[in-house]
Amino acid sequence: MSIVRKSKYRHVFGTIPKREFFYEDLKGSTASLDTNMIKVNSRFLTYIMEGSGGGAIALFPIADVGRRKNPWPAVRGHTRPVTDMDFSPFNPNVLATTSEDCLVRVFNIPENGIPDGESLTEPAVTMHAHGRKASELIWNPAASNILASSGADQIIKIWDVEKGSNTINLEGFGDMIQGFAWNDKGNEIAVQSRDKKVRVFDVRANTVTHDLESHKGSKTSRLCYNNSRNWVLSTGFGQGSDRELTIWDLANTSKPLYHQKLDQSSGVIMPFFDEGTQILFLASKGESNIKYYELVGDAPFCHYISTFGEGTPVRGITALPKVYVNTRTCEIMKFYKLTSKQTIEPVSFTVPRRSEMFQDDIYPDTHDTTRPAMTASEWNSGAIKELPMFKFTAEGNPDFVDPVALASGSAPSPMGSRSPVPANAVVTPIKSPGGDDKAKISELQAQLAARDKEIEELKKEIEELKSKQ
Repeated sequence: MSIVRKSKYRHVFGTIPKREFFYEDLKGSTASLDTNMIKVNSRFLTYIMEGSGGGAIALFPIADVGRRKNPWPAVRGHTRPVTDMDFSPFNPNVLATTSEDCLVRVFNIPENGIPDGESLTEPAVTMHAHGRKASELIWNPAASNILASSGADQIIKIWDVEKGSNTINLEGFGDMIQGFAWNDKGNEIAVQSRDKKVRVFDVRANTVTHDLESHKGSKTSRLCYNNSRNWVLSTGFGQGSDRELTIWDLANTSKPLYHQKLDQSSGVIMPFFDEGTQILFLASKGESNIKYYELVGDAPFCHYISTFGEGTPVRGITALPKVYVNTRTCEIMKFYKLTSKQTIEPVSFTVPRRSEMFQDDIYPDTHDTTRPAMTASEWNSGAIKELPMFKFTAEGNPDFVDPVALASGSAPSPMGSRSPVPANAVVTPIKSPGGDDKAKISELQAQLAARDKEIEELKKEIEELKSKQ
């Protein structure tokens, strides 16, 4: 006799809206990147664009659903293809980007966005980041204006964006960095590298607190935190094309808490974890499936719930911050999929309930990821502060209006009633470089262009010599 496990999340299901709520006619990059390639906040969507003449990303209001009538508004701030971007969690009009040109740049987005067909080209801050191409960046989730970036030079750099300065370098990796994640307090970073290791750093002490044996395969692995349980969750590959999930309890790392083969496939798995429900969502690049699991404190620790398989295969995916989910429809997670058919498809995960009343049991208070716990200077001085919490309500969060919810009548009050940006977030525009800095940037860009030209000429010489042999 089988025993049905009791859980309020056992019947969670995913849905995609009607096509009229897709974002269509995209010009998405066809490059094979291991990063998300798409990001979302309460106001804007952005994705990496295909194009020549340097790196560009499209950036537009989240309300602009449907087919595109006008050229995409864009951010064009790099001389080589963009590899990653990330919105500031504390100010929706601040965006960081990084690129194969080795730079990290931070842009102030106009209050109403970028007009159709126009481009934002002037960064507020430029940081000469890595010796080889930069690959990924993530803002600190607890401290305003602290940013981390990784590069092919096998370094994770920590930036004080207010000062435009590099404050810490995390090094000592045996091979390429495949992915990293902050914990919610903003004092630790877990790093997955191709040397089959996961290293956990106390960032400000610049020390490795945990050195863990990871997946045996060399294909890309990704990771995230379960902060409430102090676990690190890693997805990757075993021998061949076996895809795996490994969980470490940082209180006892003598062996993995959980290790399980998931399936056989070649797509990189992108993990997303929801602290409130303890549900882990696994989306695979090149596939339409999103598998999801509930994590619990007792063995076997991880319970498969279901697989959502509708829609178009994923090229990139991002999650809306949890504080913006639609409580009126019992939504617990919302994703935006950048697809192989040049569309963006929203995917909503919902707990089925018959009552139309607010279901407070599925909405415990959660970390308010839109409000900083401390300033950059406090973080630099070693502070660890209590995280601000968010309390869900029946009315929902007025700082975000989902076009799908607006059409169905389940949206909260209009967007005009947004909460003010917290005082210790980036409120005033970040200062742009002075005249001397701009001249130096132009000089370095010219040097980089000249070197690129020299490299191309050397390649031609080599080909000519080979043809004569």
